[in-house]
Amino acid sequence: MLEPFAELRRPRSAWAWRVPRLCRSCGCCVLALLAASPAQADGVADFYRGKTINVLIGVNVGGGYDFEARLLARFMRGHIPGNPVLVPQNMVGAGGIKMANYLYAIAPQDGTALGMFPDTLIAAQAVGTEGVQYDANRFFWLGSMSTSPVTLAVWHTAGVQTIDDARKKEIVVAASNKGAITYTFPRMLNELLGTRFKIVSGYQGNSTMTVAMERGEVDGVTFLG
Repeated sequence: MLEPFAELRRPRSAWAWRVPRLCRSCGCCVLALLAASPAQADGVADFYRGKTINVLIGVNVGGGYDFEARLLARFMRGHIPGNPVLVPQNMVGAGGIKMANYLYAIAPQDGTALGMFPDTLIAAQAVGTEGVQYDANRFFWLGSMSTSPVTLAVWHTAGVQTIDDARKKEIVVAASNKGAITYTFPRMLNELLGTRFKIVSGYQGNSTMTVAMERGEVDGVTFLG
């Protein structure tokens, strides 16, 4: 299931456009314009002139994803023929899953809905996270703002130094919510590598999870970047 997205190289954040599989002309314009003829470009401009593109952001205001989405929305207008207005809208819930479900099933499929995805949403579908109602294969992926490595670190007293150790011993790791990388990454390791990470969700941010690890409440934490 993950194979179609190998080219994304573990994006920190990704942009996706919801368009029908059989009618993509409007939704594809941002990518296709580099090779479009003047006549094609004029057609796209006619479609977008006077239109509003809703930029859906699946996280809270003020975070890194939110900042990136608003920054791109500010400048992207000038690169779309017809210069539509891009309006950022935060749709918070389940680490971006709520927004992805909306973009997939409810948002217009004519190229006027754009989503800023956390890097966890493909993994959330792959491991069968509760609440996922979208099919990531049916989104039209535009690109990524940045890339960051994901690391799961364990405390020195956990008694685990290799993946093989983690297959033999249960390790308690902290997570924020079921849509976050702190949850999906250890779950993917369990599914794909046979590790035994026990995920405890409900922590607020990496700082609280790190403190919990230092206090001995959990054995490990997933870090992004």
